[in-house]
Amino acid sequence: MGNFYVPLNSDGDLVSLFGAAWDQHPVAMKQGEDVLHPKRAINLGFAKFEGALKRAVDALQASDDYQPNDESHTSDALRAFEDLCYDAVELFDVYAQAIPKSIDLRPTPQHKKSEKRYFDTIKKCRDDWGFICNKIKHNHYVLAPVRQTSKRTGESVRGYVLLQPVGENQLNRSETFHHGETSRPFDATLQQMVHDLVECDLAASEVLRTLPMATGISPDNRPLVFRVGAQLRALANRRVYAGDLQKPSYEGFSLEENRVHFLRQNATRLPGQIEVSVVYRGDSYTTNFELV
Repeated sequence: MGNFYVPLNSDGDLVSLFGAAWDQHPVAMKQGEDVLHPKRAINLGFAKFEGALKRAVDALQASDDYQPNDESHTSDALRAFEDLCYDAVELFDVYAQAIPKSIDLRPTPQHKKSEKRYFDTIKKCRDDWGFICNKIKHNHYVLAPVRQTSKRTGESVRGYVLLQPVGENQLNRSETFHHGETSRPFDATLQQMVHDLVECDLAASEVLRTLPMATGISPDNRPLVFRVGAQLRALANRRVYAGDLQKPSYEGFSLEENRVHFLRQNATRLPGQIEVSVVYRGDSYTTNFELV
């Protein structure tokens, strides 16, 4: 997918494509004590994500006011981003687990391809964020804040690097995650995370429409809305920069009058010589840190 549109409601918030599809095309649900209605499961997951996204965007905006040699704001943005990753993964798991638990996505052999396409999309969108959370939780990886500044213009980009413990006392950049880049900018990252989550919602709406429509189900006219409009506007109004050895392209979005266009975007390169600042958190044991 990658390039698609999502409508905004009258309050400027995102309308769930899955919620709209369900209202028009409800399907039979599985039975069981722990089976949750898919619209409710998505709503609960997004409610947590909405608050975490607000905190991350607020922290990023506050980091614009940093003073020379004061990286506290960038560290605050990093902590908010790490918390956001965990809430995002919980929401990805709604699409990966809760929806298939409540709906049979392959009622006939003819639905095998659409089911596979759905799960492939969820995995692709979840991979980066699940990797960060799993490695931090289970393998003692850490995130470190990075700031790159153009010596020519003073413009800067704030971001992060994922570091993995190596040997007895070393921290190195995770090549599995970064693929040759030195770090990733927060602005592009937050846009990509929203893009990935909404792409999952789109995939869920598309697989839903392939299933047999149920009859005799009372309509649920409550719209499913993602209340992140203020954060989308804040992110869309920021200029996205890419620093030295940061990938310029990212999956992001642009705002239109009554809808959001999700598409691949290109960041603006920082000009001239670049000064790089990284803040490592000491653990009283690590003594060697890879230069970023």
